[in-house]
Amino acid sequence: MVRPPPSRAIALSESTFRRLLLAYPRSHRNEYGEDMAQVFRDQCRDAWTESKTFGLAKLWLRVLPDVINTSLWERLSNLNPRKTIMSKLADLFRINSTATVVTFGTVFMIVFLATVLLATAITFILPESYASTARVKVERDISDNIPARGTNVVSAPTDYDPYFIQTEFEVIQSELVLNNVISRLNLNVEWGKKYFNGEILKSTETLGILKGRINLMPVRNTKLISITVYSDDKNEAAHIANAIAESYRDYREARATGMREKSVEVLSDAYQQEETEIQAARTQPDADKLAQLQDMHKLLFAKLEAAKLETRLPHGQLVQIVDTAEPGRAPVKPNKPLNIVLGAIFGAVLGTIAGTLAVLGTSLLRRSRPKPAV
Repeated sequence: MVRPPPSRAIALSESTFRRLLLAYPRSHRNEYGEDMAQVFRDQCRDAWTESKTFGLAKLWLRVLPDVINTSLWERLSNLNPRKTIMSKLADLFRINSTATVVTFGTVFMIVFLATVLLATAITFILPESYASTARVKVERDISDNIPARGTNVVSAPTDYDPYFIQTEFEVIQSELVLNNVISRLNLNVEWGKKYFNGEILKSTETLGILKGRINLMPVRNTKLISITVYSDDKNEAAHIANAIAESYRDYREARATGMREKSVEVLSDAYQQEETEIQAARTQPDADKLAQLQDMHKLLFAKLEAAKLETRLPHGQLVQIVDTAEPGRAPVKPNKPLNIVLGAIFGAVLGTIAGTLAVLGTSLLRRSRPKPAV
């Protein structure tokens, strides 16, 4: 005795088919809908008994084009009252629909295989790209908060900058850092030989190419920044990533040294100005103002001495290279498996559309032929 098919598979197929019946006019559904659903359910059971899931798939390949075809004709028939709707329920599920299945299957396979082969060919033709990543740890420096000339150097704010990391992203990609990389690696000449038949590039041209190959990412909840560089040469990608990290580190150190020296200069100017004001205040009978100026003078003197000491003391690294870039083992672009899978999915969609249109076209052509005279 044959075991009955699982109710879930039959119920799912029937539910899907009932939704497809919405493509037919209401009058057709009212008259034939239940009978069509019953016939389809019986055919599902027979297909499952015969070949399980494969049998159901074959049934759907035969039924789906006919549903699209007949529903379209019924809609067109409703637009012309002189045309009658189908009177034979079995036409939808007729056994002699082999030609329809063959037409659909042939067109589907041609389009599907052509799309997959095209996607595969393009994937293997596209140039490969390697990625190398260097990671740096970025620290803030007290000199980042040095006030400009003319500001109150005593009460100048030293609040934390919430845009610090984003600002450093822009610094890393700026000419101040990347021009040093271009010079160090002689990229104007090397890329001119590689991409422009030996023509030496301008620094602005090389800078534009270089910026397009850099990707910066913060490491979440840390002070780390990942500097990733892409290139068709894995060794070049690693060299450029390391050069950017080193150039950025050197820039930050040089900037910090300059800012410390500027701090001493600003405080010295303010100290001299305060001395001038104190000398002027001593000629006036305002003891309170003189006392305030003297207190400010003492505070400026303390800050000046601290700034001088700061320039002489050793400092920790503002930028520490924690991970140097290494040549990639395999290209990261193009993603060959992903491209081929996407090509197969796209090919299946195009194949289904093309197969359905082919079946509809064949059916319309067959129906439009005049019947031979008896």
